[in-house]
Amino acid sequence: MRPKILHALVRLALLAALASVSACTQSEDGPLDISVEDVELVRYGYYLRPLLDSGKSIHLVQDTLYLYMDSMWTYSNCALKRVTYDDDKVDSTYYIKPILHLQQTSEDCPSPFYRPSYALKIFIDEAKLEGVSRIIAKSTNDSVFDTIAVRRGNISRDTFEIYVDSIFNNKDSLPLRTKGSPSLLKVLDSITPLEFYWRPMKSKCRMKITDCDSLVTDTLFPKEWTLGDTLLVPVRLACADSDETYCMSSYWENDSSSLGDVRIHRDTVWNTSMYLAESVPACATYDRYEMKNMLVGYTGTFIRELFSPDSSETSCGPLTRNRWMAIRVPGGKMVLDNDSLVVADSLYKAWKKAKVAPRKAKK
Repeated sequence: MRPKILHALVRLALLAALASVSACTQSEDGPLDISVEDVELVRYGYYLRPLLDSGKSIHLVQDTLYLYMDSMWTYSNCALKRVTYDDDKVDSTYYIKPILHLQQTSEDCPSPFYRPSYALKIFIDEAKLEGVSRIIAKSTNDSVFDTIAVRRGNISRDTFEIYVDSIFNNKDSLPLRTKGSPSLLKVLDSITPLEFYWRPMKSKCRMKITDCDSLVTDTLFPKEWTLGDTLLVPVRLACADSDETYCMSSYWENDSSSLGDVRIHRDTVWNTSMYLAESVPACATYDRYEMKNMLVGYTGTFIRELFSPDSSETSCGPLTRNRWMAIRVPGGKMVLDNDSLVVADSLYKAWKKAKVAPRKAKK
């Protein structure tokens, strides 16, 4: 009797389970939406860093300003609805802060951690830039920003070729410059005397090649010395006649137990610097510059974009000195008077009195 009752209960349970599955699979049912179309889930995105006009140093007031935003986070590639910006003028500074407006939809879209960079095209009315000498673009959290100078005038681009003669390797010729403007200038900054310590170490030959009539001492000084260390320098023998070989180099054995007294090797380090220098109009400055192949024995190329102010411009420079610019080679760093007026003046004096290197002979 009991087995029949148990069997009936099992059949009733199976029927109930089938009924439940049938109730959940009606034609009008389907997967639940995880998002509702056109419902804003995230209000704003953010970006890592701004860049104004591709890293140029000067923006002309009549030009369009391009603000590049790197490493933007926008929830997904479809969530960026629009990009606007807030602006504010404080004294002579004009601030710009882009805002990324997001609106997530039900559209299936890739969701990278960062989306590609984005360029915001901005035209600022000249009236807003009256009295403004710089523009600052801020990142989302104000921790990173980019600055560009605002100027009134024009920018010209020129390319120059400069031959670097081998005389630039001659330290006795310094200060030295190439002819014309722009020109390459090399100066002596300082001389540093150094003392290195060494001890002669006896070296023995295991197998002689030639019994020379006369022998001389051959001290193997190192190519590079180390400050604060005493080097062991092998002292060997060699034939006085340079055409004869006393011992093969592989047959020499150094004897560190046979050392001479400590001796001093004196040397001098000539600390030099090289610059590109040019006479420029009053209050002009570089917007962009590039140097290629500025090596001794080669013809180098100097490309620069020079800003020249118009009569309405009130800001000046930045300059190395009035009507004169200098750039460190290599590295391409401008020497500015507001960094060190002493350095700027001394460079200009060196440029004026420097000897002129020969030009490359024409073929």
